[in-house]
Amino acid sequence: SLVQPITVDIVNEEQYMYIYVETPGVSRENIEIQFRNNKVIISIEKNRIYGIPEMSEIKYGKFERTLVLPMCITRRDSVTLSYNHGLTRIKIDKSVQDNNFSLRFEEEVD
Repeated sequence: SLVQPITVDIVNEEQYMYIYVETPGVSRENIEIQFRNNKVIISIEKNRIYGIPEMSEIKYGKFERTLVLPMCITRRDSVTLSYNHGLTRIKIDKSVQDNNFSLRFEEEVD
């Protein structure tokens, strides 16, 4: 059987990146967004809320999609989620991401 993919639109502006995820029929509690370096992992679970239908075209179950972004997301406070009419919006503030950095030992400790 064909698996219905998670469909997205990405809008990349100067300060913000918006990821719009189609999530009709999915409750907010069944949407999980994970950030791993420059990857966003979107997981949804769509459950049937009625008995077994005589004809069935709507896909139910767990779905996951990984998106690769042009930057790493390093700050939790730079991301906001909103949900409206079956559309989940992920808003990422690109201006507050930490830059690359390096660490050195300051001095040797005995």
